[in-house]
Amino acid sequence: MSAQGARADRAAVAGQGASVATRRPRLGPIASKVAFWIVLAIFTLIFIYPFIWLLSASLKTTTEVFNNVLIPNPAHFENYSELLDRAPVLNWAWNSVLVSVLAATLQKNLRYDFEESHDDR
Repeated sequence: MSAQGARADRAAVAGQGASVATRRPRLGPIASKVAFWIVLAIFTLIFIYPFIWLLSASLKTTTEVFNNVLIPNPAHFENYSELLDRAPVLNWAWNSVLVSVLAATLQKNLRYDFEESHDDR
């Protein structure tokens, strides 16, 4: 094969010989960043919306929960005081904090002990 034929083959493989109609237009760096942030914002809203809905539902009465109004009018903050009266939520929260702190402390101490025992190599 001649050098010119090999060069033509490499150009065709690399896409240099492709026609203008088959090339995809490239976004500029600013346009690609804007597109990225738009997609990121859309996915953020998709993932955050259930938490917003839960907060909204917690401020409604039981008959208003599924009325498709996101911001309740009026907001019923007494739902939280009723929750604290009916269930030991603060005790549950304290237990969660205690278990988390103990687990993190234990993990840190075990990792330190493991690293110390393997420093003799």
